[in-house]
Amino acid sequence: MRMKYIALLLISFQSILFASSQRGILSYNVIKKFPRGIELRRYSPSNWVSTYGRSEQGDFGRIAMAMRLRDYISGNNAEREKFDMSFPMTHSLVSNGSTGKVTKLSFPFAEDEPPRPNISQVFIERRPGMDVFVKSLTVTGMVRREDMLDHMARFRRNLDRVGLTAKATDKFYFAGYGLPIQFGPRKAEIWIVSKPWQTG
Repeated sequence: MRMKYIALLLISFQSILFASSQRGILSYNVIKKFPRGIELRRYSPSNWVSTYGRSEQGDFGRIAMAMRLRDYISGNNAEREKFDMSFPMTHSLVSNGSTGKVTKLSFPFAEDEPPRPNISQVFIERRPGMDVFVKSLTVTGMVRREDMLDHMARFRRNLDRVGLTAKATDKFYFAGYGLPIQFGPRKAEIWIVSKPWQTG
């Protein structure tokens, strides 16, 4: 029964967002390329629509986060506007002593002033510009917290092998270029935020 319910939610989510699943890619500049498929990118300051979820809620928690963002772009905002989903969608992991392990799911929003969400669980954040080390990969199905941590650990070992550990910070994102709860394979990336990189 539980798996049937999850499958129905997945179908509902994908049917609404399928048409927009490849639009609105966040732009960046490639600063440098390194061995082992590592790329250093520079992202400009940008607006993001985000929501939090508890890691221990498992698949239901991930679906709930995705559905809240789905509702936002479907008109559940102060202006009742509808939008296409933009990519990449990023997952970031937060450990908080009072709330436990928390996951944040976000997508970039191109407009300078995104409409205010109607519910408190969805919020707008302004991310500063950042330089990030990037490793591309392909994933299938829902990616769990443990999977993200495993991909991140392997990427950090690769950074160490090419002498970039000293430039890496502790902050990282799991970035996906498809729906976060879709069945089939999709492009994804691990981002590890770099210390400021001098160019020129």
